[in-house]
Amino acid sequence: MQNLSQYLSNYFKEAQRIAVVGVGSDIRGDDEAGILTVNYLDGILKKIDGTSKINIRLFWGGTAPENLSGQIRNYSPTHLLFIDAVDAEKNPGEVVFFSTQEEISGFSFSTHRLPLFLLAEYLNNSIGCKVLCLGIQPKSINFGDTVCDPVRSACLLAAQEIYNCACGK
Repeated sequence: MQNLSQYLSNYFKEAQRIAVVGVGSDIRGDDEAGILTVNYLDGILKKIDGTSKINIRLFWGGTAPENLSGQIRNYSPTHLLFIDAVDAEKNPGEVVFFSTQEEISGFSFSTHRLPLFLLAEYLNNSIGCKVLCLGIQPKSINFGDTVCDPVRSACLLAAQEIYNCACGK
């Protein structure tokens, strides 16, 4: 796994408007990883004093992130980051990155309806933005489970690193 901070710093170079989309279900254990990360990032952004040079807009995609495609297109981000629980056969809480359909093949996504690579490809083609998916390895996505500690920690770390790397703090 590549260093989270290094990977995000490289990705956010020259970013002007960043859209961060949390994907997943809050009733299926670690499938909440994308939503939880966006919640943490929202808390961090609400604490800052407005001095960030970067525009970041958060989107809570839930299990149907495709429903936000119009709002995301209207925002017209230069960089689009999806966050989701992804079964990459790693340890719970490990983070993986992918940006193309070829990289996505072999990963099993969480419970959303439309394959994430299709939405990412559509938005990339219609907006021309850089797209990156950050996957967090779940332990369990069973109905009624809660988020495990390694995934919760990974979500908080990811939110902090997204803020640090995107805003240059």
